[in-house]
Amino acid sequence: MAEQVVAIRSAAAELQRLASDARATADPWYPNCAVVAHFEPSATTPTLYDLMGLSDDALLDFDYGRHAHWDAAKAKRDLAGPHRDLYRNHLVIARFIDGWRERSARPRLTPREPEWYEGFEYAMREVAAHLRQGDLLPGGVLHDEQVSGKFD
Repeated sequence: MAEQVVAIRSAAAELQRLASDARATADPWYPNCAVVAHFEPSATTPTLYDLMGLSDDALLDFDYGRHAHWDAAKAKRDLAGPHRDLYRNHLVIARFIDGWRERSARPRLTPREPEWYEGFEYAMREVAAHLRQGDLLPGGVLHDEQVSGKFD
């Protein structure tokens, strides 16, 4: 445990150093935001997920068959792309949603109709699938539709 704390502190210090070297640029995905400071991580920059023991393989360990538009090559590109930390965050959220869905499927003190559980499970699976497919990353279909105002 102490080694993990030291590793996390070391990574945090490195990320702070990188952030202090960041350059300010306009963000093309959010034109209403005047300036955003950011840096481009290298392939060797450790992520918090690496330090927590959630490897890319662990984050991608789920049933792909339930996803309408799953593309393993795109997932690998997203894991290496400019929004790699955001994508990893989405994969962690999808894991949480799966666990929450499974825990919520257990009988409750106040039972609901079976159709309610079916709808709940369907909705949670859909949200997790969109997160895993990268649909809500900048450049992803749902993200870009929302930013463009298509569904306003």
